[in-house]
Amino acid sequence: MGLFNRNKKEKKIKVFINKKPGDFQIEDNYIKLTTKLPKLENIMFYKDIIDIKKGPKCVRIASKTEKYTISCVSDCKDFIDETYIQILGKVNDFK
Repeated sequence: MGLFNRNKKEKKIKVFINKKPGDFQIEDNYIKLTTKLPKLENIMFYKDIIDIKKGPKCVRIASKTEKYTISCVSDCKDFIDETYIQILGKVNDFK
């Protein structure tokens, strides 16, 4: 192994939930949305989702009571497309 043969770490995409740093997990029956500051954890069931919209840098999810925006900073078109397709597929399975 040479001096210049270093493993490059993959750049992790910074995710924002309603313009606050956070993360989300796509589960079998729900999406878990967490924000870091303030530390909040919200669960949105797929059966409660009534609207999903995809923008160039965000996915907007609306239920009967709440609205969430999952966004990222830059160079995340593939990430947004993949997230949108996963959520849309899960919602279609429950409707």
